[in-house]
Amino acid sequence: MRIAGTKTIIHPHISTKLGYEVVYLRKSGKTTPFYVHRLVCSAFHPNPDRRAQVDHINTITTDNRAINLRWATARENARNIITYARLQKSLATYRETHPEFREKARVKTLELLATSDLRQHMSTGAANRWHSDVERGKQRARTSAYFCNPENRKKAREAARARMHSCMCIETRRIYESCSEASRVTGICAANIARACRTFSSGKRNAAGGLHWCYAQDS
Repeated sequence: MRIAGTKTIIHPHISTKLGYEVVYLRKSGKTTPFYVHRLVCSAFHPNPDRRAQVDHINTITTDNRAINLRWATARENARNIITYARLQKSLATYRETHPEFREKARVKTLELLATSDLRQHMSTGAANRWHSDVERGKQRARTSAYFCNPENRKKAREAARARMHSCMCIETRRIYESCSEASRVTGICAANIARACRTFSSGKRNAAGGLHWCYAQDS
């Protein structure tokens, strides 16, 4: 990397925590660290959807060529095809080398299934299906036990209904069907958008991703 208008070459340093290359730029007596991949991506790739992260396509964190970089959301970054395949291979290897992990989960599930408090909330068919799932090695004990309680199901429905409220970006005046849709389009965390909408309803103006948000009915 070279400073514009000069022949000075800046040599990057490797970040000890994440393995990314970092350069230190100085302006007005203040030195600030910058990730090289973000600088390169900002220079060569437009970001109209305002995605928050930069993905190394070949997963090599020191390969900062423009052709190897792309703007991505956190979900897209985590689901990089090479990263995802590597994760699945690691999980398969762990299961093969640690059979006791699966056995402990199966035994714990059968213990929960045998409790009277759990059985009274389940029909015979549901209990049989759950038992069959356990025998196939599916680890659904805690989730199934949680939703057997009517109060927990009610809380889950209310939470899902709250997430589906239409929200609006105050700066752009664009309305989204839900906080999840706004997150997919802008790359901003859906939980932060929902928090900003709730605080706006109470009279505050908290920002999420540098933008202000509110529920459509509050605008």
